[in-house]
Amino acid sequence: MKNQTYRMTMLYDFYGELLTDRQREFFDLYYNEDLSLAEIAENYGISRQGVRDVIVRADQDLDSFFPAAFHKQFTHDIYAFKSF
Repeated sequence: MKNQTYRMTMLYDFYGELLTDRQREFFDLYYNEDLSLAEIAENYGISRQGVRDVIVRADQDLDSFFPAAFHKQFTHDIYAFKSF
């Protein structure tokens, strides 16, 4: 899970501006502020599932923005960097 979180936050740093305002806001609260889905849902008056859907879509969008040719090298570099 931590590797996935690290990977998504790295992608967010590069491509976050391409997400919708709502995706950016929920992504930031979930990954960077460490709020739970339930906490975000309560603050915005929507269901936990609704929050999850927005975050999952943001994750998918960030993956799709990242050029496939660099995906393998990027993932390798992340794991190599973390081993220091």
